Amino acid sequence: MHTGSGTRGIEVLIMDENMGPVWIPPEPPLLRPPVRRRRRGAGAVLLIAVAIAVVMAVTVVFTIPLIFGANPIDVLSGRGETAAEQVQTVEKTVVSVDEEAVVAVAGRMLPSVVYIEVEFQPTFRGVTATGIGSGFVYSPDGYIVTNNHMVEGATGIKVSLADGSTYDAELVGRDSDMDLAVLKIDISGLPSAALGTSADLVVGELAVAIGSPEGFEQSVTSGIISALGRDIFIPPDGPDLRDLIQTDAAINPGNSGGPLCNGLGEVIGINTAIVSESGGYDGIGFAIPIDDALPVIEGLIEG
Repeated sequence: MHTGSGTRGIEVLIMDENMGPVWIPPEPPLLRPPVRRRRRGAGAVLLIAVAIAVVMAVTVVFTIPLIFGANPIDVLSGRGETAAEQVQTVEKTVVSVDEEAVVAVAGRMLPSVVYIEVEFQPTFRGVTATGIGSGFVYSPDGYIVTNNHMVEGATGIKVSLADGSTYDAELVGRDSDMDLAVLKIDISGLPSAALGTSADLVVGELAVAIGSPEGFEQSVTSGIISALGRDIFIPPDGPDLRDLIQTDAAINPGNSGGPLCNGLGEVIGINTAIVSESGGYDGIGFAIPIDDALPVIEGLIEG
């Protein structure tokens, strides 16, 4: 945006040196002013006038703040807030509420979010390829949900829980079209994630992503639901993913398979992809809606 400024000129009338003589009328004759006689009751009239002026001044002082919705006493004592100060107070309150919501979501969800490490067949040079990602505890008896692209072709899978314990995981089943997979670890009594619904999401509401971006376990980022019903294609030969949730919560490599949560700390989506020219966070992430994922997850568990 460009701005410009101008100066406001003040016109001054200046006498021209070439002007002719200006005629000035003669002074009037000096006259002796008449002697004024003091009228009776003038002091009383003056007092009444002063009283009326005081009443009018007080009325104005109290009426004007009321017109603008302010408390006259607060204004006179300096305790009143300006409109700008009131807006700042509201903004601080909103930010505080959002922060408290994210803290509550993290406290509820972190115990059920897991770190996943996978191994693949060694390359022709004998180097074992590895990958990292995220997931969450689906049920207390050891079922874990993650992305298919995390575990497809893996020869070994390890799951690390929030308490730091690590278990070998079995691949129960996977669905490449939905990019979903279910793992099983041999333990029970796990804290399972609370599942919400993606049916009533609205653009602009709070979204919290939890996972292991770049291997940093138990990381929490927040943003909003940016859009709903997005369709994307995963190159070079990945699936067409439809009706996805778009969010600007930071999602990076390593977040795959982790939960996207609402402000109540419930899973509303499973983080699966990002759009990025740099390979990192560009503010465009996508999650599979939990309502679309649940039937697939249940089908994989039932076999």
